Amino acid sequence: MSSQLPAQIQLGEFTFDTVQRQLSLAGTVIVLEPKVYDLLCYLVQHSKRFVSLAELHQQVWAGRVVTDTAVRRTISKLRSALGDTDTDQPRYLKTQMKLGYQLICEVNADTSTELSENQFTDKEPTKNEPKAAADKKYSLFVAALLLFIFLVAAGYFFFSDKSGSKLFAAQPEVLLDVDGVMVNLSQSMDQRYLAFVGQLNNEQSWQLYLFDTKQNLLRKIATPAGQPRFVSFIAADTELAVTVFDQQQKASLYRVKLDGEDQFTSVAGLTGLEMLTAATALDEHTILIGGVLPGSNSLFQYRLNLLSNDLEPFTYSQQPVEDALPNLSPDGNKIALLRRNLADNKMYLQLYDRHKNLLQDMLLATEEGFYRFDWLSDQHILLRKNQYLELIDLVTEQRQPVEEQDAIAAEFILAKNGSYSAIQRIVKHKQFYLGPWPYSGQYNTHFQLASAVSAVTFSQQDGVLWLTDKDDDANWLLQHYHLATGQRSTIFSAKERFNFVAAHKTSPWLLLEQSGRLILLNQNTQQQHVVTTATQAVTQGVFSTDGQSLLYPAQLSGQWFIYQYQINTNTHQRFLANYKALLPLDDGYIAIAADHSVEQLTADFAVARVLFTPAQLEGQNSRVFLNENRVSLITQTTLSDYVLHTFDLDTTERFQGQLPLDSFGDEVSINSQGTQVLFSTGVNMKYQLVRGKYNFN
Repeated sequence: MSSQLPAQIQLGEFTFDTVQRQLSLAGTVIVLEPKVYDLLCYLVQHSKRFVSLAELHQQVWAGRVVTDTAVRRTISKLRSALGDTDTDQPRYLKTQMKLGYQLICEVNADTSTELSENQFTDKEPTKNEPKAAADKKYSLFVAALLLFIFLVAAGYFFFSDKSGSKLFAAQPEVLLDVDGVMVNLSQSMDQRYLAFVGQLNNEQSWQLYLFDTKQNLLRKIATPAGQPRFVSFIAADTELAVTVFDQQQKASLYRVKLDGEDQFTSVAGLTGLEMLTAATALDEHTILIGGVLPGSNSLFQYRLNLLSNDLEPFTYSQQPVEDALPNLSPDGNKIALLRRNLADNKMYLQLYDRHKNLLQDMLLATEEGFYRFDWLSDQHILLRKNQYLELIDLVTEQRQPVEEQDAIAAEFILAKNGSYSAIQRIVKHKQFYLGPWPYSGQYNTHFQLASAVSAVTFSQQDGVLWLTDKDDDANWLLQHYHLATGQRSTIFSAKERFNFVAAHKTSPWLLLEQSGRLILLNQNTQQQHVVTTATQAVTQGVFSTDGQSLLYPAQLSGQWFIYQYQINTNTHQRFLANYKALLPLDDGYIAIAADHSVEQLTADFAVARVLFTPAQLEGQNSRVFLNENRVSLITQTTLSDYVLHTFDLDTTERFQGQLPLDSFGDEVSINSQGTQVLFSTGVNMKYQLVRGKYNFN
C-alpha cells in the first residue's frame, strides 16, 4: 500500500518514515503496528478528502470480514500514536459523521513530488486477478457483512469478536445485586450453588458466602479466625475448600460441608508449605493446591489425596516460577494453568495430563497483568487479560479478541450446557479513602465527593490535597482541596482530560499526564512544556531534588531505561538502563530494577543495598514511594492480592502486609511524612452475580 509513498513525510509535528514504518517527534520514535501503519498510509494517500468506514474495510482490510469496532479501534490506536485523542478538537485526524475520517494536519513529503491522490491509489486488478474476481470477493464480503449485522441486530451476542467472530450471548439474568465487593467465584457442577468471598454492606472484613440459585438464598458462612481468600467446591460438590489467612498472613486450608452446620475441618498434609492458594477438585477425593516450599520463591501446584493426606508435586521448574489458577478440562483429562516466569515476567498457558506430563506450553504475554480463564470446550479457552477477553484455540494457538459492553465480567465460569455464571462489575464513580500508613485494611475517612472527581492525591502542603474534577462545561480542573473547610481553589483547567503526576515543594512546575504524554505546567504563569510523546506511553515521572529536571521511565525495544529531562534547556538524555523507576535521594537514589527488586543506589549508581526482593507471589505492577526516609513498595501478586512493604532507611525497620483484591487500589498517594495513605478502589464498581447464555458457534 505504501510502495509509491516517499520515504519520509512530514505530518504536522511528526516525521512519518514509510520505510521504517514509524513516526518520530523530538527524537522520540514510535513504531507503528502493521494495521495502524497501513491505515496511516491510506489516509496520507487520500488526505484531501474524507475516507468512509466502508472504504477502509475494503482498501485497508482488503475485504476481510472485520467489525466496524475493529476498524475504529485501529483508528483509536492511530490517534493515540499522534497524541490526538480529543475528538472534539482534533489536530491530526478529523471524524465527520456519515463522511468518515480525514487527515487535517499539513502533509509534506521530503521530495518535490506532489502528493496527488492518483499517485497513491492502489493498483487495479491485474491479469492474474481479473476485475470480475475482485468484484466477486467484494460481493462475498458484503454478503458476509450483512449476515454479521443481521445477527448482531437480532440480539444474538452479548460480546462480539473484534475480528468478526461470534462470541458471547444474550444479556444475563441478575441473580444477586447487593452493595459491596465480590471476588473468587466458584460454582457447583449442577450449577445450583455459587460460592464467593466478599465485603458486602460496608463490611470491612472479608467473608465467605454461598448463594443457592434454586431458593434465591444468600448465606454467610462464618470462617475460623482470619480472612477467607479462596473458595472452591470439592468432594463431589458436598463440601467447600476454603483458604484462610490469619493476621500473620499464614494460610490454612479448611473443609466445610454444605449441610448448613458450618463445621470447619482443617486439612492435614499441607504443613510443609508456607503459602497456599485455591484448591481445585480433580475428583471426589483429590485436589490440586498451590503452595510454596520453605526457602523457595516458586509457587508450584501439588496434588493432595484427601483420604490419605498424601501430598506430591504436580508441577516443577528449575527456574523461579508461579503456577496458578489450575482448571480441569470439560472431559476431565487435562489441566490448564497459568505460569509466570519470575526471571522475565513472561506469562504462559500450560496444559498437563493427569499424569503430570506437560502437553502444551503457550506464551501468552511478556508483560504483567491480571489474568483469569475458563474452558469453553476441550479445544478452546476464554482468557481475561486485564480488561480484555481473548478466545484461544488450543489446536492452532490462534487468539481472537473479544469485545465487552459496559458491564465487565471480571470472573466467569462456563458450563457445558451453554450457560455462564459471572461476577459482573458495572462502572460507577470512584470512591476515595484516607487511612494510616502502613495500611492494614482499616480506613479513617471515606470522602463523599461528586462522581466527576477522578483523582485525589496529597500535596506538599499539610491539610491540602490535589483534586482532579470536571465541571458542568466539560472542563477538566486541577484544584486545591482544603481538608479542614472542604473549600476548593482551581489551579488549572483544560478541555482535554489530564492526570496529576507530581509536584516539587519549591518549584512552580507541576507534572501532568495528558493523552499518554508528560506535560510540565507552571502553576504561576500557566506556561506548558511537552516532555514526552503519546506513543512513548509514559505516565509516571518525578522531579530531581533541586526541581531542575525530571526523571521518567520508558521502554525501548523491550528494555527499560530512565531518562532525564532538563527543564531549562528542554533536552533529554538517557540516564540509566535496566531500571523501571528512580526516586532521588540527597546522596543517591531508590530504584526499581527490571526484575522488580528495589535497590538503594549511590550517587554514581552503585548498588548500596537491596531493600526488597520479590518473593513468593510478588512482583507485578510494582510501585515505589519515598516519603522522608521511609521507602514504601506496593506490588500485586499473580492472584491479584496487594502486597505492601515499608523500609526505614535509618532504622532498617520493616513492615509487610497483604490485602485482598478490591480492598485497596491502583491509585495511591502517601503523604510527605509517610504516615497517611490516600487511595481509591479503582473505579468503584457495582457488583452483581449474573447468569446468562453464550454461543461461540
